[in-house]
Amino acid sequence: MLLYKRKNEEYGIFRYAVLFSEIEGRLKKLSEKYKENMRFDVMGYSHEGRELFLVTLAQDVSDSWLDEYSKQRLEILKNPKAALADFDEKNCPPLPVLINCNLHGNEISGTDGMLAFIEEVLEGDKREKYLKDTVILISICLNPDGRSRGLDCCNGHGVDLNRDWIAQTQPETRALITGCHKKYYPTVFLDMHGYMSSGNIFIDPCTPPHNHFAEYDLLASHLLKNAREMAKEIKEKTNLNTDIPAEIWDDGWEDYCPIYSTGYFMLNGAVSHTIEVNFPSEEGAYVAHCAAVGMMAYVLENKWQLYKDQCEFYSRGIENKKDSNFHTDYYIIKRDKNGFADKTAKQLIFNGISVYKNETGDYVIPLSQPLRPLIHNKLWQGEDISDMINECYDIAFYSHTIMRGLDVSRAEKGDPKTVNLREFKVESRYFDAGSEVLTGLKLPETPENLHGSQTQSAHKSPRILVVTESGTTYEVLSEMGYDVDYLPFSELNTGWRIDTAQYDILVLGGTKSQFWEDPFEDKTGIGYQTSGGLWERGRREIISAAKNFKKLILFNYAGMKVNEELCRINVKPLQPEEAKGSSFDPENNKYIFNVSNGSFCMVFKPEDPLCSGYEKKEVLYLVAPLAFESVEAAVSIRFGEDSFINGFSKNKRYFDGHIAAFHKTDNEYKTVMFGFDPTYRGYTDVSFKMLHNAVKIVND
Repeated sequence: MLLYKRKNEEYGIFRYAVLFSEIEGRLKKLSEKYKENMRFDVMGYSHEGRELFLVTLAQDVSDSWLDEYSKQRLEILKNPKAALADFDEKNCPPLPVLINCNLHGNEISGTDGMLAFIEEVLEGDKREKYLKDTVILISICLNPDGRSRGLDCCNGHGVDLNRDWIAQTQPETRALITGCHKKYYPTVFLDMHGYMSSGNIFIDPCTPPHNHFAEYDLLASHLLKNAREMAKEIKEKTNLNTDIPAEIWDDGWEDYCPIYSTGYFMLNGAVSHTIEVNFPSEEGAYVAHCAAVGMMAYVLENKWQLYKDQCEFYSRGIENKKDSNFHTDYYIIKRDKNGFADKTAKQLIFNGISVYKNETGDYVIPLSQPLRPLIHNKLWQGEDISDMINECYDIAFYSHTIMRGLDVSRAEKGDPKTVNLREFKVESRYFDAGSEVLTGLKLPETPENLHGSQTQSAHKSPRILVVTESGTTYEVLSEMGYDVDYLPFSELNTGWRIDTAQYDILVLGGTKSQFWEDPFEDKTGIGYQTSGGLWERGRREIISAAKNFKKLILFNYAGMKVNEELCRINVKPLQPEEAKGSSFDPENNKYIFNVSNGSFCMVFKPEDPLCSGYEKKEVLYLVAPLAFESVEAAVSIRFGEDSFINGFSKNKRYFDGHIAAFHKTDNEYKTVMFGFDPTYRGYTDVSFKMLHNAVKIVND
C-alpha cells in the first residue's frame, strides 16, 4: 500500500483553491443553472476511488446529441476525405476542444481557473459563438488523489501521470482515453501545468527534435500561432510575460518522445499544448483562465483550417505513402511465451488500432490506418539522436519492441506473412480498472515457493519497503504477489520516520536529479509543494534506516550512494561527466534531463541467479545507467561491447564492457546492486523479472 500520514484527510491547499471534495458540488450548481449547455460525467475512478469528472459545454448536451456528435467524429477517423467533402468553411461542424487539469497533484491552478472559465463560456458575450462552433471538454481534475494529498505531483500509487500516456498503466490516464478521447478525438488539446518554466509563463510549441511521425508540418503553424494568441490574452489581462520554448531555446524541451499527454494527443491528430503557469496562487488560476480564452479565440478564427488539417492527418495515415526511412507496410509481432506480445496487441486495440493474426498466430499490424503515427511510436526501435541535440529533457524514445523484448519485424505488401489475415478482437476492454503493469510473472501463494525451494518453508514471506522515484516498482512487486509498501518522497520530505522492524527487505533507487539532489529545492529554491525530488531531510532518514536493513536491493545513482554510506560492497564506479554535472542550468533558468538513455546490448551470466530467465545477450532500455570498473561481489550483468544502440548519450562508448549489476552475501547481510532501474516507470517489462530474481537472492 501507499504510505502517507493523511489517510482520510484532505490537505488544506491554498485558501483560494477548491478542495477536491468541493468540486462535485460546484459542478452540480453550474450544471443545474445551465442544464441545456453543460453537463458533467464520471469517466472513471482514481486509485483511491475518487471520481474523474468530465465537463461538457455544447449547444446541446443531451445523450442523443452527444452520441450523434461522437459518431460524426469517429467517421472522420474512418473516412477523412469524405468527412472533408461533406463540409465547407461556412458549415464546418463544431470542433472538440479538450482541456486537461491537475494532472500533477500539486499543480492545482488549472482546476480553479477552469471553474471560472466555464462561467465565462456560459455567461459571456461569446457564449453563442463558443457553443455553436466548438464542443468544450474539460477534465477538471485528472489526479484527485494527488490534489487531495497536496504534497507532490504523483497519483495515489506514486506515479507521474504525465509520463504514462504511452505505457497507460494507470486508471487516470486510461479513463481520459476511454471516457473522452476515443469518443471525440479532440482537434485541440491544452494541458494545464505549473511552476516549471523559464521564469515566465511557459507555453509550447517545443524545441527540436520533433517526433518523426507526428505529421509536424500540419501542426507547426497552428502550435506557434495558438501559443502566441494565448500569450497575448495573458499579457492583456495580467501584464505578465510568456515564453515559448521554440522561440527561446535551441533544445532541451523537445516533443520527440510521446510519453507526455501532449505527445500522445499529437499522435492522435490534435494540436497540443502544455502551459506552465508559474504561480501556485489565485493569479496562477487566472493565468490558466486567460490561456483558455486565448486558445478559444484562435480556434474560432481558424476553425475550418484546423478541421481540414486534422482530416489530412488521418488521410496520410490511411494512404501510408513512403515519407521517411522508417516506412513500412506492416509490423509483425511474433508470439512469445511471457504474454508481452499479447499485451501489446491488446493495448494497440485499446488505442483504436486494428490488429490481425496471420496463419502462424503472429500479430500483424497494417500501417494503412488513421493512427499510423501512434503505431510507429509503439513498435519502432528508435534511433540515435545524440548528435541532433546537446540537451534532452526526458527519455529519447519509447518502444514496446525494446522495452518488452518483443520480436518485431517489418513487412511490405505481398509478404507471405501478411496474407490470409483474421482480425484479432478483444472481448473486454483492455485495462478496465486499477493498476495493471502485467508482469507476466505470478508467484505461487505458498510462502516456501517465494524463495524457490521447498526446503525453505520455515521462512516467512518477506515484507518489502520500496522507496523509489516511481511507484511502478511497488506495482510490479505487488503484481508478482509480494507484500509491499511504497513510501513516497513527499512523506520523507515532511518527516516520515521508517519503522525498519516492520520490513525484511528495502528496495531503494533513483537518479541523481530526483533522489540525491532536488533541482527545485536545491537549485531554484521553489521547494515545498512543487518538488518531485527527495530533500536532505528525506535523504538523512533513508541512510539512517538503510543501516538497519540486512537485505537490500539498490539501483541507480541513489543505490550507489547508499551503498557508499553503508560500505556494504566495495565498488569502483565509473563517473561520466553527466553524472557529475548539475541537472539545472542556472544561466538559462532551465531544468535538463541530459543523461544517457536508450537501448543497450547487455551480457548476462547464465548461471547467475540474478540472470535466471534471460539469454546470454539481451537488449534493455536503460535510463541514467551507472557502470562499475570493479566490484568485490559476484558480477551478474555487464554492458556489451559497442553497448549503446539507440537513444541519447554523449558518452556512447563509456559503458562498453563494464559491470552493470552484481550481488554479495556477507554472512547475514545480502545486497543486490543494479546500475539501472529494472522497472523504470513501468515501461521496461522485459527487465521486471530481474527484480523478482533479486528478491529471491536476498531472501534465501
